[in-house]
Amino acid sequence: MSMQPKGPGEIPAGTARVALNTLAQAAPDWLTQVAEPDWFRHYATRAEDSRFPKARANRDETGARIGRDGMGLLKAVRAAAAPAGLHALEEVELLRRVWGQHFHLVDGEVTRRDPKDRPPGAMRLATPYDPDARVGVKRDTKWDGCKVHLTET
Repeated sequence: MSMQPKGPGEIPAGTARVALNTLAQAAPDWLTQVAEPDWFRHYATRAEDSRFPKARANRDETGARIGRDGMGLLKAVRAAAAPAGLHALEEVELLRRVWGQHFHLVDGEVTRRDPKDRPPGAMRLATPYDPDARVGVKRDTKWDGCKVHLTET
């Protein structure tokens, strides 16, 4: 369970990294052909270990780049030239779900969703490493993970 605030794009970037790692194992030759040259540099390390830009304009551009990269990858796994079954991999499905929660197409361009336009915490994926973990908030405490209710008898 993490109580650290998320940097902009941390969940999408981490999800893209997980999907790329899975695709690299499932279809390395295909991925080499479709991967953008910058993807290795951008997604080689865990998003939690990266530093996202502090300036608003740079953060927005980083978020937009992550969105375009993920949409490009999702389009590539659905293409006729892609090996069969790549789009059905669990990690690729997770990428699709995270992209639906964080990005949308506006006039053909990938844009970040406004936080108010995202699903509520109980539905929103909190981490690419545990698809069952959700965002939780109670009063001033925020967390990612799972909730359990315990009673004492």
